[in-house]
Amino acid sequence: MRSFALNRERELRQQPKANAKDAPQAKREKPAKAELKSDGLVPTIFHESWWLDNATGGRCEQVEVELGGVTVGRLPYLKFRDNGLTSIGMPTLTHFLGPAIDYGSGNSTTRQLRGLSIAGDLLAALPKVSGSVWIKLHAGIADTIAFQEAGFRTDVQFTTEIAPDAEDALWGRMRDKTRNVIRRAQERFTVAEEADPERFLAFYLDNLRQRGLKNTYHMPSVKAVIGECIGRGRGRIHVALDEGGAYNSAIFTVWDRRAQYYLMSTRSHDAGNGATSMLLWESIKNAAANDLVFDFDGARHGADAKFFAGFGGTFRPRYWVWKSSLASRAMGLLGTLLRRGTRKDG
Repeated sequence: MRSFALNRERELRQQPKANAKDAPQAKREKPAKAELKSDGLVPTIFHESWWLDNATGGRCEQVEVELGGVTVGRLPYLKFRDNGLTSIGMPTLTHFLGPAIDYGSGNSTTRQLRGLSIAGDLLAALPKVSGSVWIKLHAGIADTIAFQEAGFRTDVQFTTEIAPDAEDALWGRMRDKTRNVIRRAQERFTVAEEADPERFLAFYLDNLRQRGLKNTYHMPSVKAVIGECIGRGRGRIHVALDEGGAYNSAIFTVWDRRAQYYLMSTRSHDAGNGATSMLLWESIKNAAANDLVFDFDGARHGADAKFFAGFGGTFRPRYWVWKSSLASRAMGLLGTLLRRGTRKDG
């Protein structure tokens, strides 16, 4: 395993002065192959080593911060080259990431200061890149102060969460329109589980072709992630079948100890929204039965937000942080100018 150690002499701000052996250390390494412990350093399924290995084809690295020989922070990342520049971004299907921090004990102020210090050390240990860095942060990151101190800019995207509750209570909080759409879909379709990732992905790609859309996923990684999730009992493909047993719609969800996430969705070109709403309702019930929050995983625009709100959820912020080099910004501007120059509609 390649490891790059960076010894930092300053103490965590809220810690008493320590011996040299207790000074926090930050290092870069490949994530361990062994299963990670279910603790604060693995806040989401997206931080688990098996997920990162499958989502990146084994190319994921991470920086760690140690205090007294104990790991207190880790930040996985994917480094890649694009347009001749090296950048850091999000792995395939990995919708949230960011620092995993052991905030320790003590009052809220002590924990907050410790978290800021660890996050700062993690960011300082990231490799320097010639392009850009962008990370979408998980729900456990409540502020971006350490990132702003490190020169990052902050954006926010809202997701919708549904807390676990009794089925009748969840049903009652939905909009009437959403309930009616689900009822009508239940009269036409049957819900089933699909255990074969290849069949699901073939349906997904065929639906893109029917709409004239381009696939943006790295499909070998997507297939590996879905297969591993199903094999570990950490993911599920729900499908809506018509009377002839043909696929109408399908969704893929995954879960960890806190939440179940809505990651992928696809439907036939002539399908309405009803079957997808029905499948989402099945997943919401499943999450509640396991005492998990259902996370719609971000709204890209107002239409998404309105659709998700119909299920009775609550909007929650998710931060993402980014910074780019002058060369990266210049490449982006050049790309924009070239696209404008080739437009046929003026």
